[in-house]
Formats: sequence, structure tokens, C-alpha cells
Amino acid sequence: MKTASTVARRRPTRWRTMTIAAIAVAGLFASACTGSSTGGKGSAASSGSAPPESSTATPVSGGTVTEAVQGLASLDPQGVDAQDPGTGTVAKAVFSRLVTLGDDNSFQPQLATKWTTSADGLTWTFDLNPAAKFSDGTPVTANDVKASIERVIDLKGVNASLFTPISSVTATDTNTVTMTTKAPLATMLDNLTLLYIGPADRINQADFWNKPVGSGPFTVSSFAVRNKVVLTRNPNYWGSPAHLDKVVLTVIPEVAGQVTALQTGAVDIVSELPEDQANTVNSMDNAAVVSSKPGAILSLWFNNKKAPFTDERVRQAMWYAVDWETLRKSLYGPTAAQALAPIASAVFGYAAQQPYTYDLEKAKQLLAQAGMPDGFSTSIKYVPANVPQLQSLLQGAATDWAKAGIKVTLVPQQSAVWSKDLKALNWDMTALENSSRTGDADQILGRLYTTSANRLGFGDAQYDQLVTDAASTIDQSKRQSDYAQAEQILWSKAVGIWPLEIAATYGVNKRVTGFVPDPSSVVDFSSVGVSGS
Repeated sequence: MKTASTVARRRPTRWRTMTIAAIAVAGLFASACTGSSTGGKGSAASSGSAPPESSTATPVSGGTVTEAVQGLASLDPQGVDAQDPGTGTVAKAVFSRLVTLGDDNSFQPQLATKWTTSADGLTWTFDLNPAAKFSDGTPVTANDVKASIERVIDLKGVNASLFTPISSVTATDTNTVTMTTKAPLATMLDNLTLLYIGPADRINQADFWNKPVGSGPFTVSSFAVRNKVVLTRNPNYWGSPAHLDKVVLTVIPEVAGQVTALQTGAVDIVSELPEDQANTVNSMDNAAVVSSKPGAILSLWFNNKKAPFTDERVRQAMWYAVDWETLRKSLYGPTAAQALAPIASAVFGYAAQQPYTYDLEKAKQLLAQAGMPDGFSTSIKYVPANVPQLQSLLQGAATDWAKAGIKVTLVPQQSAVWSKDLKALNWDMTALENSSRTGDADQILGRLYTTSANRLGFGDAQYDQLVTDAASTIDQSKRQSDYAQAEQILWSKAVGIWPLEIAATYGVNKRVTGFVPDPSSVVDFSSVGVSGS
């Protein structure tokens, strides 16, 4: 065995910080695919805009912070809701992970005190902190790690593919866990930042996730599905204690209602603000707007198995037919940039592609070549509340598509219905946001677009091999090259349309301290507090 080496992994320099206050931030993101307990991904630029003015104040011990969320269907971060922002926010507060990403984008130990890899890169060994305990006082053991990984894989949820390269997990002893992979896995540590550890003897019980027990800085006091969750400070937390006594996530589906609640002081944090509401928040005396670095990609997927989208010329025509840049400027302003890849520019593996510029005549020519000179009719399913300004964007796109003879019917859906249709490929087109919470391209390129994922009816053997190769080598230049080629395949074949790279925009009460804006709208409350003033 050898201590895992620290391999520098430079992130692309092309990214723009979108802030309402127009505070410019630029820099390099770096990372490594392996590391020791202090092993890192290198330095990173600061994220987003300056926090609210009071967030630099010294927090007091105690107090309550309330966040408004659009939905909260589950507290289970190991299954189908693992990518939901509300579920992720609760998970960060209630559970611990083997490793986390630090503010400088380096891997930091949490439950694991150190990790080693074998010479062939197939075996990873993690030593657990013997002081780590669940909130009920029971110790966190290697068997809990083993059971949590196996459950994520068995549930076949949104993060399952990140862990299927692991062929076996062994609890070597109480505080040592060994993982063997089918091939070298460069993204092992990245993936483990999304593994939340629960007690092995309870995580498969039906009622456990209504009031789960974790080893994080907070515990679940109460949970009402699609209504509210109340978290209280964990008195038995083995790490640095949280500042707050209580965190409340309350469901307010409409953004206008969230902003009103922020103004009245009923809530302290709202996320995913559209530009017009952000302007309203900026005018408030008690709140300010805070934006993350751009980290989410707006994705309009085609069902590649359903005519006419089986023809890439039709898919390309759909992209050329819309003046996306004008829509971006009018609807999003500085909170979004033109996307030049299927992943965000801050993610490792990003490679800028040649943009599809607005060209109505070219769109018509492509349709004619595909045997559709008079256009066709189709539809797009979406959840209006999921992405700010989404409905207005799609309405504008539909107007442009109509000029090319393409009639697109907008089909707004409730989140649960949309999710069911999405998984069943019961759609012509669909709209969603994608973000990499690991900071590595694999979480998007490997999880969503491979033939085996079958998320949008797309399959390409060359693409699959490139993504597989990128995940199984520690040569960072080779990984970058493989990802770039994979992105070029998705882009040139127009598997989907990726028009915008979006920053997460929050409204935050000025009494809140320690708030760090996250591109995926997942709030980390471990260092959040309230000022004493």
C-alpha cells in the first residue's frame, strides 16, 4: 500500500462570476483525483459575490435561521432524491461523509482521518475517526460506511452510477474500510463527497428517513413531507459544534411568496431568485443578494429515440432556430452566461465548444435536409418552479421555433409527475438544470449521457469509452482530453441544447453570518450563524 499521491488537477480558466452587484471574480480551479487526509485539489478562486455586509460579523452562539425551499419530498440522500437541493441541504446538516471539499476546493477529511491506495490503483483503504459518533451516541463504524455504499447502489438512485465501479466494500475492522474497484477510479474522492453515512442497522427501515439519525452537527427534530423540516444543534457532535440552535427549512413553492417572507423576516434565506425578484431583494433594508459562481447548466434534452429527434439535423435545427443570447440578456441579465459545453466552466473536464449562433435560414435548411421543409409539431415538459425564468425562456424559444415552422407546445408539470415521465422517457423534449456537486465532469458526463444511463435515449460507443477512460486514469491531462472529446460528441450531435450557464442567486437576511453561496442551491449550515448586533 502507498499513501495516495496528490495530483494537481487544473480547472479551466474560462468562467464568469455572475453577481447582481457586478463584483468581478476570476481564477483557476484546481483539484486532484487522489489525496491524503490533507491531500488536495489545489487552490481555488473565491466563490461568487461578497456575502451580506453583516456576514463578516462574529456569530453568536444560538439563534434560528429559516430557509425557504420550493419543495422537500424526502430526507434520504442515498436514493432518488439525492440531487434535490432541500434533501442535500438537510444531508449536509445531519450526516457526515468520509471526505468533503474545502473552501479552496481541496479534499478534506471528515469521517476519514486518512486514506491510501494500492500501487495498481484498485484498492482504497480509509481509516475512520474513532471519535465519530451518531447523534444517539453510537459510534460510526466501517460497517456503516459499507452499508451506506451498498444501499446507494441497490436503490439505483441518481448517484448510484458513481459507486457502481466499486466491486466490493469490506469492513476490515471497526475503524477501517477497504474498497476495491473494477478499474482505477480517478473520481473516487470526488464521488465520496456525495456519500452520506447512516447507521447500518437502521438505514433500510421504512420509517428511518422520516427522522433519520446521523453524525452531523444537527439532528432532525421534526419533518412534515412537502411542508417543513426542523433541525436542532446536535449536542453530541464529535466535531466543531454549530453556531445555531435551530435550522428550519420551510416549503414556499412560489418565488414571490419567498421574497415576501424574506422582507417580513419570516425567512432568512431564499434561493434561485430570478432577476426581477433579486432587484426587489436589493431594495430591502434587511436583506442582500448573494450569488455563487456559475455552476448549473440549463439543459433542454431531446428524446433521441423518438422521431423526429432521431435525426441530429433536426436537433441542430432546433438549436440554430432560437436567439438564445437575446433571451439570456433580457431574462437573466448578469446571473447567466452563454454556455459553451454540457458542463459548467468551473468543473474539471470543461472544454469550450463552438457556439451555435442564431441562424434561422440554416435551421430551415437543416429541416429541409431532414425531409421536413414545413417543420413539425412537438412538446416540451418542464416544472415551472424548478428554474427561475424558465417558462418565459421557453415561451420566447417557442416563438422563435415557430418562425422555422416548428410548433412547440409547452407542458408545465408538477415535480413528481415530471420526474416520473423523465425516468420513463415519456417526453419529446424536457427541461432541467444540471450541476456537478463533486466538481468533476464525471458526475454529469458519466451519470447522465452514457448508453447505460439511458436518460435521454442517447447511446454512442465512442462517447461511452471516452467517459470510462477518463474515470479510470489518474493522468489529469489524459482525463481532460477524454472529457473534451466526449463533450464534443454531445455538442456536435446536439443530443440536447445547453443555452445557459447559471449562477445560484440567493436573498439573505443581513443578520446571517458565515453563509457561502453554493451553485447547486445546497446550503451548508455548519458554519452559519447570526450576528449579535
